[in-house]
Amino acid sequence: MVRESIPRIFLEFFMPWLCYLLPYREQDFEEKESVTIYFKIEGIPSLIVLGPDGKTLQTEAVELVMEHGVQVYPFTKEKLDEIKSQKEARRATQTLESLLVSDERNFVNTHTGKKVQVSELTGKTVGLYFSAHWCPLCREFTPKLAEVYNELKQKGEAFEIVFLSSDRDQEAFEEYYASMPWLALPFRDKIKKDLSCYFHVKGIPSLVIIGPDGKTVAANARDIVSVHGAKAYPFTDSRLAELQKEIEELAEKWPKEVKHGLHEHSQSLSQRQAFNCDGCDEGRSGWSFYCKECDFELHPDCAVRDDDSEKNGNICG
Repeated sequence: MVRESIPRIFLEFFMPWLCYLLPYREQDFEEKESVTIYFKIEGIPSLIVLGPDGKTLQTEAVELVMEHGVQVYPFTKEKLDEIKSQKEARRATQTLESLLVSDERNFVNTHTGKKVQVSELTGKTVGLYFSAHWCPLCREFTPKLAEVYNELKQKGEAFEIVFLSSDRDQEAFEEYYASMPWLALPFRDKIKKDLSCYFHVKGIPSLVIIGPDGKTVAANARDIVSVHGAKAYPFTDSRLAELQKEIEELAEKWPKEVKHGLHEHSQSLSQRQAFNCDGCDEGRSGWSFYCKECDFELHPDCAVRDDDSEKNGNICG
């Protein structure tokens, strides 16, 4: 194929490996489609790895590369088993220092630039907060997390948070970190990428809770904090079970149906995986009062309240 016939967009994104130009030749469109169908490709990017014998080794290699990088080569089952064994061994001996300390650094930072030794955090419950200023969901969640953090600190709980930034530059990092009351890993510290892979962080904001013994307590604590707030501390399975029991006991006292001033139809008591409350506009999960016809939904705090709060215009109870 001559260079002039290759689309400009392809040349701009040319990569340092061989390329099959089927997508750019109309006469080969059916052949390209047959490859897509054969490998059941439903979206891009998609990476299929073939072995030296031409047999398929991996059909979902994008995630493997994102998580393990060059270490996943040659993409064989034996290599993946080896990586899995290494991870299991690492988790068995996991401590806070093994997570946060590197050969070059044994501290985290405060807003004033003071260096806090990671060893000083040993014995505390520590949250690892993956976030970035450019992310709207992060900017929405950070103030809620700060409320939880401040409440727990005021109670004297042995709790700390370390910010691991995905910001695009130092200026954005500093501006965003100024809104947080906790500690931070230095910007672009190499450990941040390692921990993102280690904890399977596939999106932000993400909050991982490490217990006083250095072991992982909750790998997806963002949802826990969103639903339960500071009441979820110390974020253990036993504490979450207690909270769930309390909610179930409350649910028995709630009406099976409500008629709220914000909506023309009645809403029925339902259990939902995840929803956005149309009263307070907060993301929630669990019990709700739901109008299936209109997809209108209220959290019980917003749906069940006394007449005085309604007269005063308060939405949340």
